[in-house]
Amino acid sequence: MPSVLAIALYAGVLGIAYIYRYTFVLTPLFYNEAHTILTFPLPEFTGLKYWTLYIYFITRSLLRRLPFLAQSKLSPSQKHEDSYTMPGKPISLEIPFQTSAPDLIRYNRAAKTSGIDSLSHSLHLMLFLSAVTEPAMLLLLTKINCPMDPVGGVNVRNRFEIVDPQLLGKKLEEVMSEEGVMEQGWKVNTRLDPNLRKVKRGWEVTIIVELVMGNDTLYRQFFTFLQFARHSTPATSEVNHNDPEITPSTSVKLDSKDPYLWATLSKDYNPIHFSSTLARLFGFKSMIAHGNQVLAKGLAKLDIDGEGMRFMEVEFRRPVFIPSELDIGVDKGEKRIVLGTKGKASVVARYG
Repeated sequence: MPSVLAIALYAGVLGIAYIYRYTFVLTPLFYNEAHTILTFPLPEFTGLKYWTLYIYFITRSLLRRLPFLAQSKLSPSQKHEDSYTMPGKPISLEIPFQTSAPDLIRYNRAAKTSGIDSLSHSLHLMLFLSAVTEPAMLLLLTKINCPMDPVGGVNVRNRFEIVDPQLLGKKLEEVMSEEGVMEQGWKVNTRLDPNLRKVKRGWEVTIIVELVMGNDTLYRQFFTFLQFARHSTPATSEVNHNDPEITPSTSVKLDSKDPYLWATLSKDYNPIHFSSTLARLFGFKSMIAHGNQVLAKGLAKLDIDGEGMRFMEVEFRRPVFIPSELDIGVDKGEKRIVLGTKGKASVVARYG
């Protein structure tokens, strides 16, 4: 009879071998190289791959917050006033892109887009692509030489661009059909903008995401988030925005189920979206909604002709706490959407 120790050792070896087999494709993230190429398609970033990297991501963030590891914290060099440059070489990552009908179903469920063709409505198409390419940003941020620590950080601003909305929508519609298969050559390129901005509450950092087919860039997003930090000297050029007037035409509700619906698509399981206790540790009074989901649900409530729109700029001015109900106002002449409560804007979007 084999001993208990031998059985435990054998089981441990098998467990390690199993984990290594399914996570080996992630090892390029741990090479100290500026550009990383991953070979597995983006939808395969699930299960053991995702949760192994998620645990590493959270553990690294906690270690970076320890006083004796202060040297691992962000130490940018100043260019002028509140404009700074990150240390080290600019980092980037590329990964094959795939999507399918189940992704679109998840988006429609999370955004409550009943009766809306999300692929022909350019504004919804932008938000859909933002969600399905977001895992590439998460992979970029887990690179061993990434200087940022976005755990607890918040998305403060986005810009979405589509070169040819009709062409991209049509290509994706073909993929969404039962027999549709993604052509070879689709990939997502992500890179960390080496320039960052000092603001009152920390650092504003931008990640650039591009959806590429062959040599053509079809979609681009500038994703700006705030990494909270304390400065020894205050920011000097803080911009104060006046809230646009909200003339409510309808409203939208968000509840505790919404973050889970969005995360199944975007893979954004930042703990501030799921736990009020953890959100309070980062200075919020309760867990907060995913900003793009707030806009997507609000957009689904409006009668806006989104066909042919080529860009959308979004500001997340205030966190949207869960649960909440937001008023929605739209100015079709100015092509502006505002979501907020009590006259205070939480989300402001401009499109064209």
